[in-house]
Amino acid sequence: MNGPQPSPATERLLRSRLIRRAARSRVGRRLHLDSRQERRLRRHANERIASRARSALEATHHLSTDPVTPIPLQHLTDAATPSAITTRFVILTEDRSGSNLLVSELNRRWPEIRSRGEEFGRSGRDGGDSFEDLAHRTFIEDTGERIVGCKIFPVHVTDEELAALLGLDGMRVIVLRRHNQLRRYLSGMIARSTGTWHRSRIGNDAGELRIEQRTITIDRARLLSSIIRSQREFERLERLVEGLPRLDLSYEDLSTDLDGELRRVAGFLGAGEPAHQAPPQLLRQNPDPLDVLIENFDQISEFLHDVGLAEFLTLGEQTNHASRQDSIDEPGGTAGPRWPTESQRLLLQALLGREESFEDRWNLSLSSDDSWTRSGDLSALYPAIHHRIRRAGLVAPTFLDFRAASMHNTARKIRLLEALRRCTASLAAADLEITLLGSTALLARWSDSDSASFRILTVTGLDLFAEPTRFGDVVAGLSRLGWSAATEELTGTKLTMHRDDLELRLHRSLLHVASAGTIPPEPLERDLRTGLIAVPSLERTVTMPAPAELLISTIINGMSTEPTGSIDWVLDAHHLIMETGDELDWTRVHALTASDGTRSLVVGPTELILDVSDGLLPPTAVAALGALRSTESIGA
Repeated sequence: MNGPQPSPATERLLRSRLIRRAARSRVGRRLHLDSRQERRLRRHANERIASRARSALEATHHLSTDPVTPIPLQHLTDAATPSAITTRFVILTEDRSGSNLLVSELNRRWPEIRSRGEEFGRSGRDGGDSFEDLAHRTFIEDTGERIVGCKIFPVHVTDEELAALLGLDGMRVIVLRRHNQLRRYLSGMIARSTGTWHRSRIGNDAGELRIEQRTITIDRARLLSSIIRSQREFERLERLVEGLPRLDLSYEDLSTDLDGELRRVAGFLGAGEPAHQAPPQLLRQNPDPLDVLIENFDQISEFLHDVGLAEFLTLGEQTNHASRQDSIDEPGGTAGPRWPTESQRLLLQALLGREESFEDRWNLSLSSDDSWTRSGDLSALYPAIHHRIRRAGLVAPTFLDFRAASMHNTARKIRLLEALRRCTASLAAADLEITLLGSTALLARWSDSDSASFRILTVTGLDLFAEPTRFGDVVAGLSRLGWSAATEELTGTKLTMHRDDLELRLHRSLLHVASAGTIPPEPLERDLRTGLIAVPSLERTVTMPAPAELLISTIINGMSTEPTGSIDWVLDAHHLIMETGDELDWTRVHALTASDGTRSLVVGPTELILDVSDGLLPPTAVAALGALRSTESIGA
């Protein structure tokens, strides 16, 4: 502490009964009264702000009770040509309320639904289309789906236009609201400040913004005006949708039970079962506590208490304090574990467990949910499935020829290996170093020595790492071999290249960005680089992670790809453990995952590998994987 320190005698005096009595004296009481007076003045100021905000909105608010005459759309409803459309719907909502999530997931999970975005918003109007043009494109145009609709904000349409849309045949109404208006207003403020309106698992969005970039100071009057305006807009909508088939949704319910709420919507629209139930692609942007995101939180908290809106400080906040890795999509995560599904777990147990239990687990997996059999994300598992089906003497399901898929994947792996050798030879000639990641390293390690393992090895593509300083040179070298860049993803950390039907992913880091927006710790990335070894049978400038490093990177990169849709990396990790034997330094594995941040990334996958292996892993591996779930040392 700076400055002179009080002497022991002074400290005793400050703690003495005399000083404590003075604090309760007239001076002390005066200080207390001053504090109460200051609080009273602030409360009056808050009430004046609330009164002015209400008055300003009242002057422009005219909720008519007169009946609304809709704009005629008669020629749209009298379409002469047959149409597949049986049901139409509108999602009446407002910004930052989860509508992007709802629209995108209806489209992804139900092929019979065509759900559009803000068709009647500014972007649609600015294109020069008339209201009738927009209505025709959204609700009449037949593209094969039988359920069609879009989302509409109150500011998008007049009462007459909305009444016309609601009068179309087969129209249903979904009212989606975010009840915590403080969170909605805050989300909009942050989006406008940062220019980032959504985050996705895939594509080229800007990734996660630092907390200091998302901290906002809120104006009390504007916050209250937004809350009142929202309430009045929905009062207006209530009058217009009266008597129509209607379903009410809330952002908060989507946050706690996404899958259940989506099924409820689909049932209301007359759709069947979803084609899949994978996690959504959108990621939540601001799940952090309110007192972290709001710079003047104490002032806003006091204001909301004074104007009778303190509920927004706690409404739904129990779902906002989950970890970033557990929260998914625009509103937040679904309840319970999302990965793996029960069907996926049974399938992995069938493939990696005891052969005598394969048939039972295989049938249980199919009866639980067979949607994975039609998923391109899991096609790399087909050779392993075919191998077990053939060993068990079973007949494969008629909906998929696993033998043909196995042969196709085997041929593709041969072409991948050939392409890998050409790439590494050309880059070595130019003195460019490259590191093989994930299943690429596994492919190079065992493809020559063990053809049986090669036939069942899962390989989804070529993943290579190039030092950032030589990244451009490596891209140029690959381009000379006929590889062309398709799109740069993850703010430049990965470049996807294609040649014919093969895909090559060139990375600037050994570890991918994790699926829910978290980034693996930098020390781990640095430690992995110290454990690179030469690749057998490939060029001198080609390296790969040593077995311990390869296991950790396979798990983390596998989870970051598409946690719920992809489980092929589990076979990679299992194959690596079984084949390396004593080469796999478990003490090194434990050292690499010593930090809490790294351990949190591998605990779930570790438990899965132990669970599905049916006790067939070597005892040392079982003990080592179990130790990853605790802080105990392997060497102890």
